[in-house]
Formats: sequence, structure tokens, C-alpha cells
Amino acid sequence: MVLASHNGKIKNIIIPKEYNKYLIDEFWLQKTGYDVTHYDTEAIGFLFFMFHSQEEMYRVLIDEYRNDLIVMEDSENE
Repeated sequence: MVLASHNGKIKNIIIPKEYNKYLIDEFWLQKTGYDVTHYDTEAIGFLFFMFHSQEEMYRVLIDEYRNDLIVMEDSENE
């Protein structure tokens, strides 16, 4: 599940290039311009990955964790 880092309008959605070789599908519930009001529980989308091993999954999703997929516009209501 992809979440925003804080409330506000979604400026851009970026899939890091290092995710592309593992990404098998994506499903977006929201798009650019959407106003996120509950960033900690409101799903923006879902990414579906396939890995060759559990170690590879941990390396990509835990060790190299990315929290910059959803770029938010600056907001005074954060």
C-alpha cells in the first residue's frame, strides 16, 4: 500500500527506477491533484512486486525503503 507522507495535494507520483524490475502491477486509487486528508490511513495506491527470494524482498522493501513515491505540494495545513 502506498501512503502519502503528510496531508495536502498530491503533486506527483514517482515509481523509483530500481523498483521496475520487481514491479508486476500497480493500482492507483488517487491521482495528481487529489487532496489527502488522512495521510496515515488513506491509501493512494497499491504496488505489486515479485521477488526471487525472501532476502531480495527484504533488501528492496526494508533495507532500501523509499518514502518518496508520493510528492506533495507545500501546504499550510500540515
